[in-house]
Amino acid sequence: MSFVADSDTVIIDLRDNHGRRPEMVTLMASYLFAVTTHLNDVYQRSDNSTQESWTIANVAGKRFLDRPVYLLTSRRTFSAAEDFSYALKNLKRATVSGSRLVAAPI
Repeated sequence: MSFVADSDTVIIDLRDNHGRRPEMVTLMASYLFAVTTHLNDVYQRSDNSTQESWTIANVAGKRFLDRPVYLLTSRRTFSAAEDFSYALKNLKRATVSGSRLVAAPI
């Protein structure tokens, strides 16, 4: 993030990102907010619990604040990458562009 901290705009390409690391959602989002921010909640049916996700108060390096963030997504954007897109879109911190995920029937 230090490399792009002084850029006018950041474009993050998530089109072929299959996720896997939810802690990266928290870390990456933390560079985009000035204050600790609630990202989302994940409900676990198996044990009837809810886990809240918040940005980190202290990050290494400079934050990317008050400038546009664009996220590129596709039908191959899954898991943590989809969570990252969802959180930033709902918090009005990023503009998401691309195809919606087409979920397979359960």
